[in-house]
Amino acid sequence: MKPARLFSILLPLIVGVGMVFMVPQVHSLVQLEQAIFWYPERHDRMAYTTYSQDEAMALRVFEVGSSKQSATTLKVDAETLDILTVEEMSPANWAYLLSEIPSPAEHHLVIPSGLSWEAGGEIPLRALAFELEKFNTVALGLEFGAGAADPLPEYLKTSVIPDTGGFPKKLTSVGAVIKAPSTEATLYGFTAIQGLTGELPLLARWGNDLLPSLALARLINRLDLTTAGVKHDSRGFLILGESQAILPIDEKGFLIGEKWTSETAPTSAASILLEPARELSDELVLTEGGPGQELAMGPPSLTKTYRPLAPLPHVSFILLTVLLLQFRKWWVVIPLLSAFYLVPVHTIHWLPALHTIHWLPALPFLVTVLVFAILCFRKEKEETRTANSEQEPPTPEPVSPLGRAKVKRKKVQGPRTKKSQQQKSKSRLQGKPKSKVKN
Repeated sequence: MKPARLFSILLPLIVGVGMVFMVPQVHSLVQLEQAIFWYPERHDRMAYTTYSQDEAMALRVFEVGSSKQSATTLKVDAETLDILTVEEMSPANWAYLLSEIPSPAEHHLVIPSGLSWEAGGEIPLRALAFELEKFNTVALGLEFGAGAADPLPEYLKTSVIPDTGGFPKKLTSVGAVIKAPSTEATLYGFTAIQGLTGELPLLARWGNDLLPSLALARLINRLDLTTAGVKHDSRGFLILGESQAILPIDEKGFLIGEKWTSETAPTSAASILLEPARELSDELVLTEGGPGQELAMGPPSLTKTYRPLAPLPHVSFILLTVLLLQFRKWWVVIPLLSAFYLVPVHTIHWLPALHTIHWLPALPFLVTVLVFAILCFRKEKEETRTANSEQEPPTPEPVSPLGRAKVKRKKVQGPRTKKSQQQKSKSRLQGKPKSKVKN
């Protein structure tokens, strides 16, 4: 085998095999491979995909399902007011009602009304704040007004979701709080926006800040997260924590697919006073109106995993590709690569991970074909140049118009001096014959 042909086999093979082992180690190459990898769930809005952190290039597909979280909803109704002998709830009444809840540290408290009073009294408000601090988390609801944004209130700063630049741009704009809360909470969320009826979005924009709805705020509390744990994926998913909850939203912040789910019918809050030993769920909702709305969305379930082929079969495919390219079998190479790239190889049935599918990364093959094409192009260019140089006739030497006759060249004389001119005239006089004198 000629050295040039051997080189055209070895170099693409070395580069392709090197790419097989280098791609999983270089983050930028992994991102490029992920960008060109095709799989059926890629454009499914209800299927969330993520790449494993502990296993390079392993793609996991989650089903964004709904699993209703149990919540106890208690309504502050007329029976409750009769027991408390009041016409409306004051800070002192709320403090007393909350003090009757057993084991408050085990509950995530949600109060949609927001607990707002113009003149609640300093001591009753302190007592209410003391009782609220006993709970694991507290989420209060607020009503927002639309229009130009006022400066963000200090109490809302802990509820701001960091805008990393990937959140939707067409969110509803808010700029004012209709009734400011009279006490502090872990998170605040909006329960209404002036001018907006019907379903509420999960997010609203206050100037340059993002604020959650009460449904999203209580979900953040339920998962023991902070607003910093809320991210937005470029594919349109709102991700809470490390995939603890995945919410597909549109460009306006509304939930896609699974819609709002009404909570169970509320029972009277008087049951807390009449039955101190009553068993309550982890999430406790105290409302003064009708049943609130919660976000029925639980952790996603893993449905499928795509893993790249092991290095040994991957290298064998690279070798087969190089040999087919060397023998100019393009009509075999293109269908072969397309089949292995577009049709994932399912795991054999007796392996334990039945949901695992192996796929063939495309970068090593593409780089191998590119290197081979460059070598072929250079080889053809050199062969064309050599053939052109052999076909050109020799260039004839220029011939003088006089033929081969010798042309006498005059000697180049230097500049004439006075002495040389005198010698020349003297030699002429000596060589001149004497003239005859006539008689």
